[in-house]
Amino acid sequence: MSDQLGLIGQQVGAPPETRITEDAWRGDSVWVVTTPLRIGRSGDQVGALHVAVRRDRVETFLEESRNLFRLAGVIAALAGVLLAQVIGGVVVLPARRVMPDSQGASRERQDLALDMRTRDELSLLNSAFNQMVLGLREREWLRDMFGRFVSREVAEAIRAGQVRLEGENRVVSVLFCDIRGFTARSERHTPEEIVALLNEYLSLVVDAAQHHGGTVSKFGGDSTLVVYGAPRRSQESAYQAVLTALEMLSRLDLLNARLVERGKVPIRIGVGVNTGVALAGAVGPAERQEYAVIGDAVNLASRIEALNKSYPDYDLLISEYTFDALGRHRAELEFADLGDVPLGAGEAPVRVWAVIGSGRSTLST
Repeated sequence: MSDQLGLIGQQVGAPPETRITEDAWRGDSVWVVTTPLRIGRSGDQVGALHVAVRRDRVETFLEESRNLFRLAGVIAALAGVLLAQVIGGVVVLPARRVMPDSQGASRERQDLALDMRTRDELSLLNSAFNQMVLGLREREWLRDMFGRFVSREVAEAIRAGQVRLEGENRVVSVLFCDIRGFTARSERHTPEEIVALLNEYLSLVVDAAQHHGGTVSKFGGDSTLVVYGAPRRSQESAYQAVLTALEMLSRLDLLNARLVERGKVPIRIGVGVNTGVALAGAVGPAERQEYAVIGDAVNLASRIEALNKSYPDYDLLISEYTFDALGRHRAELEFADLGDVPLGAGEAPVRVWAVIGSGRSTLST
C-alpha cells in the first residue's frame, strides 16, 4: 500500500521527500502526508508537516466527482443532439421546400419558382433553383419549336448521333403526295379556310407517316415529302412507304365524310413512291440548314406522283424499283401494271404500278 501511495504522490507532483502513509485514527483509515520543512539556502530541516485525510472522505469525494463528470458528459451530449436538431431543422426546412418543387420541375412543370428570402447560402440555392427552372423552360420551348419546324425523327436522330450532317448515301423510299385541284380550290375559298383545311389534312398525313416509321421531310403547300430509311436505316422502307400511303387514303375517306357533313367538297390526293439511293444530310449555309434527301431517287418519286393526273383512276402509284423492293410483301397487296411510262424527254421509260389496296396479290394489265 505504501508503494501505491508513493506513486500517488508522484502523480500529484509532491516533492520527492514527501511521504504518504496510511494510518488509523479513531478507528478510521487515514492517509498521512508528511513533508519536511526547510529554511534558508542551506536547506536545513527545521521540522516536518503532517497532514491527515480520512480515506473514506477522499474516496467519496472522488466517486462524487466521477459521477458529476459523467452527468455533465450526458448533459453535454443531450445538449449537442438538441442543438444539432435545431440547426438541422433551420437548414433542412428551406431545403424541404425545394424538394416538391424540384420533383415538379422534373415532371416538366416548368412554371415553378422559389421565393426564399434569406441572407445565407440558402439564398444561393434559391437562385440556382430558379435558374435551373428557367433553363428547363427554355429547353422545352426550344424542343417544342425544333419539333415543329424540324422533323422530330430528325431531331432525335441528331441528338442520338445517328445522323451524319455532312451527308451520306442511303437506300431510301420517298413518298410524295399532294391534293388534286388544290390551286382551283384555293381560288374559291378564303385563306383562313384553306389553312384550316390544310392543317386538318396534313395532320392525318403526318400521323400515318409516323405510324409506319416515316420522316416528314418537307411541306410544300398542299404537297408533302416523306422519307423512309433516313435518318434511321430501314430494310423495309418500300413496304413502310406503301403502308403509309394506304393508311393516308383510308384516313382521307373519314376526313371526306366530315367535309361532306359540313357541306364541303371532298379532297382527292395523288401519291407516288420510289425507292433508290439518295444523298441524305444537312443542306444549306451554316446559318440556316435543313436535313434533306436529294438525288435522282427523289426526283423520280416526284414525277411518279405527277402521273396521277394521267391516271385519274388510281391514287397510289409506285415505280418498278419500289415494286421490286417490296419482295415478299407483294403477296399482301393488289396491283395494276401500267407498263413502261416515259417520265421526261430523253429519259428511259420507267415501269409503273398502281397499288389498288391490300389483300391477296392480283396483278392486272
